Amino acid sequence: MGAADAPRINGNRRVMEDEILEAATDVFAKKGYLGTNLNDVAERLGVTRQALYYHFRAKHDILQAIFANIFDDLDKAIDAGIAGITDPAERFRHMVRAHFIVVVSSPHRTAISLQEHRNLPPASAKLVLERREKLLNRFAQAYADGVA
Repeated sequence: MGAADAPRINGNRRVMEDEILEAATDVFAKKGYLGTNLNDVAERLGVTRQALYYHFRAKHDILQAIFANIFDDLDKAIDAGIAGITDPAERFRHMVRAHFIVVVSSPHRTAISLQEHRNLPPASAKLVLERREKLLNRFAQAYADGVA
């Protein structure tokens, strides 16, 4: 179901979660997370601010979801890229290629993931840093396997 097909409530279009994340990514990238309020995201979507609360309790929940999505996309791309490859050096090359493709395919999301983790509440920031560490460890292990 696309944006035009989204269900209507009292004549107003109900926005879908992926639309919110896409709009927020663009707005956060242009204005910065701290420089953005939910009215900016709602305006971009042509809905009220309250429509966003159907999916997210607060602005930081949107930011956390953006982080979760990029890490999920990286994991999926890497898993798909190395499927069936047994040579460790070749696996590492495919991991790097998959990572690169995800990163360059969404420059706004990448910029957010590099800059905005500091603006999350401590518990959310900890989760993001743990995911980042897990990804880095995955690359470190693959590199070590390739060298060996």
